[in-house]
Amino acid sequence: MINKITIILLLFSLSFSATAQKSYSLDIKKSKISWKIETVGKHNGQILFSWGKLDYSPKGEPTAASFIMDMNKMTSLDRPTEKGRAEIDTELRSPGFFDVAVYPTATMIVKQILKTPTPNVFRVTGDLTIKGITHRIEFNAAIVKKGELITAKANFNIARKKWNIDFKEKPNDWDFTAAIKNKMIDDDIQISLDLTFGK
Repeated sequence: MINKITIILLLFSLSFSATAQKSYSLDIKKSKISWKIETVGKHNGQILFSWGKLDYSPKGEPTAASFIMDMNKMTSLDRPTEKGRAEIDTELRSPGFFDVAVYPTATMIVKQILKTPTPNVFRVTGDLTIKGITHRIEFNAAIVKKGELITAKANFNIARKKWNIDFKEKPNDWDFTAAIKNKMIDDDIQISLDLTFGK
C-alpha cells in the first residue's frame, strides 16, 4: 500500500511539473506573417493571426508552439491604390489560390524546437496546414526571451504547389490560361515571421 508521505510527494511532484511548464500567448496585434512572391512583377503582403502560444520547459527553453492564421486577414501591399490591392486580395482568396471561403484558417503546429550552435537561434520543426493539406517544414528562428516578453523572427520559403496554390480550382483541373499564369509565378513563397509573446 502506498503510504501518505508517498502520495503527498507524488502530488507535489505533479503540481510542480505543471506549474514549471509555462505557456506564453501570442500578441496578435503585434505579430504578423509577411509574404512575398515573384511573378512578372512582385507581390507582397501580410497575414494576421487569430491565436497562438509558445511553450517553455522548466529549464527555460522553448519546446513547442501552436498557431492559427486568419486567412481572411491576408492582404497585399504592393499596389499603390486601394482598388489595385483589392484586385490582388480577391485573387488570393479564390479557389485557385488559398480558397478562403472553404479554408478560412491555416495552422502551424510546432513539434520540436532545438538549440543550434548560434546563441538564441533554434531549429524549428512543425506541421503547416494550408487548404486542408499538411506538410512538415523546418527553419531557423531567432527566439529571444527578456523577462516575460518573447520575440521570435524567422525567414524561410515554402513550395506553394505542395499546398495546391497553383491557379487550379481543383487539383486535377487543366486550364490553358491558368497553366500559363502558373508558369509566370515563382514556385516558392518567401515567408518572414515577426512574433511577440507575453504572459
